[in-house]
Amino acid sequence: MFNKSYLHLGIIVILISMIGASCSSGKSGSSVPTARLISPGNGDNNVVLNPKIIIAFDSPVTGVDSSSVELSSGFLSSVQLASIKPGSGNIYKISLSKNLAPNTTYTLELTSGIKSTSSVSLSKTEFQFTTGNWTAPTVSMISPADGATDISVNTQIMFMFSEQVTGVDSTSVILHQGDPAGTPLSATVTSINMTTSTLVPTSPLQQARTYYITFSSGIEGVSGVPLAPTTFSFTTQAPLSVQMLAPYPTSNVPTNTNIVLQFNRPVNGINTASVIVHSGSATGSSVNISILPSADGMNYTMVPPILSNNTTYYVELVGGQINDGDGNYLPDTIVSFSTLTTSKPVAKLLSPEQSGASINSILQLQFSEPVTGMNETSVTLSPAIGLSFTTKDQALWTITPQGQLQTATTYSLSIFGGLIQDNGGNTADATTFTVTTTNTNGPTVWMVQPMDGAQDVPIAQSWGNL
Repeated sequence: MFNKSYLHLGIIVILISMIGASCSSGKSGSSVPTARLISPGNGDNNVVLNPKIIIAFDSPVTGVDSSSVELSSGFLSSVQLASIKPGSGNIYKISLSKNLAPNTTYTLELTSGIKSTSSVSLSKTEFQFTTGNWTAPTVSMISPADGATDISVNTQIMFMFSEQVTGVDSTSVILHQGDPAGTPLSATVTSINMTTSTLVPTSPLQQARTYYITFSSGIEGVSGVPLAPTTFSFTTQAPLSVQMLAPYPTSNVPTNTNIVLQFNRPVNGINTASVIVHSGSATGSSVNISILPSADGMNYTMVPPILSNNTTYYVELVGGQINDGDGNYLPDTIVSFSTLTTSKPVAKLLSPEQSGASINSILQLQFSEPVTGMNETSVTLSPAIGLSFTTKDQALWTITPQGQLQTATTYSLSIFGGLIQDNGGNTADATTFTVTTTNTNGPTVWMVQPMDGAQDVPIAQSWGNL
């Protein structure tokens, strides 16, 4: 017969097991969730003004939103949160709607609205951190410099910031023409690193225009402090142009004139194919010229022969040949001048050059027509030295000093007016030319036997020791 005592014992064991399981289950569901601040750390100082706030819970939770999470810097000083997004591993990421204030202590409070999956509320939890005394970044360097002029139309703009920044792109760095609030120009903004960037216009800029580069507060330092809106400007170079400095005035010009052209910046391509002097009209016969080297690339001297009286000469600069090396070419340009209406003979010093002349120089004077009266009375060299005169056609005269010239000395070759005349009796006006010798004393040939130009020299003559 079945023993009832065993039945009672079995029932008691089953009940105890059920109660134990129930108690065990109730303990797990009633655990209070806890949280810790991962970033920035609790108690951290010198925190940036745009921190990425990250909270981690020890178990899955619900209710993590703007009603249960509050960031404040004091009573009634709550910070608006932009978003609270869950991540993996019970982590939540909090984004701010604006930057925090510098040098300020903030409290992050988590309330009981946060619950475990078994609806057990989080105990009120607070964390604190303090922001640093961060300052705003600035544009520390820009090229072209602010206010610069004569800038190439193909320029690239480079700029540097005082610290590492973010947000540098074509929306925060904008190029405008004529007005800092004008229509943005197409350009590519490229960051070389976190402090240095470039802006390259899509198309060449226009000449003689002012351009503005604006920087917006969309650029921030790594601390989160925005750049104060800043504007810089520069002006592009004027079109390539030229003016005739000499002769001036351009009428009644002596026939021994040189032509001096000045460009508004250094140029390439100056030669006898790009600079042509026409006689009588802009398409008239060309005049042979020589072009002296330019020391600065801007000023060029053209040396023609003696010109004709009562004639207009046209200096043509052929378009598309003279350029500034930056892709800008001078258009076809013509300047003109008119020579004297007088028929007086006019002299021009052909050699030596006016500076750096040798101490053994022989001088050559070219007259506009044959003349007579060339001698030491009508022509002198000062400091005084004897002269001899020779000519083959009475228009080109060779003047030979009777001895060496002094080094590093400026000589004046003077033609006295009224003493030299052409075949028609017209006398040359008084004229003075200057020649400066070099400051070196090189070796010279001071005597030759037979003498220069000697005739009837014996073919077997021995000269012995001279």
